[in-house]
Amino acid sequence: FAVDNVNGQQQINVQAPWEIAGKPIASVVVASDGVASPAISVPVLAAQPGIFYYSVGDETFGAILHANFQLVDTAHPAKTGEIVLVYCTGLGPVSSPPADGAAGNGQETSITPTVTISGAKAVVSFSGLAPSFVGLYQINVEVPTDLSAGNQPVVVTLAGASSNSVLLPVQ
Repeated sequence: FAVDNVNGQQQINVQAPWEIAGKPIASVVVASDGVASPAISVPVLAAQPGIFYYSVGDETFGAILHANFQLVDTAHPAKTGEIVLVYCTGLGPVSSPPADGAAGNGQETSITPTVTISGAKAVVSFSGLAPSFVGLYQINVEVPTDLSAGNQPVVVTLAGASSNSVLLPVQ
């Protein structure tokens, strides 16, 4: 998807092919101007969730939207009992995966992740590929009703792996 220099380091963003699911390792080769690099072996994990985020000052907020697709932020906090959309990566296999490089259309994940908000388990109503995006996962989750107002930590757990912790503003 992208090749870029990030803080002095070359970075290549790719979608892992769906076909490597269930394999213990995959071989990666990078080709540039017709010259291939030596192959390296990388482990293939069942899942490695990561919530997309943005930072404001020293706080890290999740890429979490209201159902109307407005960003949940301190000016537009989530309400308890509301369904919010958490955008992430690394949720593993889905039902009927699209072709590599093709946009998803709501295919559900094979395993439903656990989402906690301020340590409270939240109800997940959907977990799968975000429609019209390539390799982007979306989790629809209900904000627990017993939360205090303020910035609350959100963590996604799947197949024994936990995501980064991000903040969700709650009113």
